[in-house]
Amino acid sequence: MKLHEQVQPYVFHTSFLYVSCLKHIKLDQDLIHILIERWRRETQTLYPRYGEMTSTLQEMIILLRLPIDG
Repeated sequence: MKLHEQVQPYVFHTSFLYVSCLKHIKLDQDLIHILIERWRRETQTLYPRYGEMTSTLQEMIILLRLPIDG
């Protein structure tokens, strides 16, 4: 997939360039449905069967491998 010239620097800077190279992503529709069903927008919390789960900013940085500067 060819990225627009104006978008390329942003995609590269956020380390999402590999995502733009993916040709096909297989989605698990049942998993997505369950996650949406158990997410509470008001508290930004996921409620799986065993309790509740809240992601911190640091956890999201680690999971998504986002480069944070500053």
